[in-house]
Amino acid sequence: MQLGGIKGDGIDIGILRTTLMELRGWVASDLYTGRIVRIANRFVFKSPVFNYSGDFPFLWDELRLPVKYGSDHQEARRLLEEVGSEVDGDALTTSARIAWSGMVRKYLLENDTLEPQVTLVLTDNWMEVTLRYVVNVKRRRSTKDLLYTLLLDAVNRPDGRVQIASTTVQLVEAPPLDIHISQPPADLRPTDQHPADQRPTDQRPEDAPAASESRPGADLRPDRSPPPQRPPAAESPDSPPGR
Repeated sequence: MQLGGIKGDGIDIGILRTTLMELRGWVASDLYTGRIVRIANRFVFKSPVFNYSGDFPFLWDELRLPVKYGSDHQEARRLLEEVGSEVDGDALTTSARIAWSGMVRKYLLENDTLEPQVTLVLTDNWMEVTLRYVVNVKRRRSTKDLLYTLLLDAVNRPDGRVQIASTTVQLVEAPPLDIHISQPPADLRPTDQHPADQRPTDQRPEDAPAASESRPGADLRPDRSPPPQRPPAAESPDSPPGR
């Protein structure tokens, strides 16, 4: 069962707590981890409870085989049907049918087939052939191990009509770069000095100010020249003499 996010086999149900032997965790597939987990019963009312072996102690499981494009898909389908017949024993089929009939009567479920089924799906990378089968909840891992072993033996036959596909990443090398640098003609080569700048250093343009005029602060110096002399005023005839 799965209770409160913890998956395991129920080993004790108390008034306040339910005790589980934990499955999975850091262990792959449905195997024990060795930890015993006690979960408060209040999680029964807060989270869903998954029961794997209640009224129907079987599960539908799937095995997917990626096949390369160009392989014989009919042969791939036939191989999976052949492998699926190895787990479809009389004892398994009889017990599963009895349990499933009880589920249909109790919960008014739609009847489903219990025989192995093979389906084909096309993807962007390969053809995916899927085998769907019924297995006992306690034998899920061992059954899948047997199926994969039989499938590899069938695919590795000398005829090679079915090839298993996988994701392949190919790194493409960049093409080499061939760069040629040519010299420009002599008349188009840049000179060290512009023709406009090729004039004597002692030659001053006509519109350039004189050296004295171009000195900064020259117009701000005080004028030390003597003041101009004023001419004597003409005497009036009516003015007294000597004045």
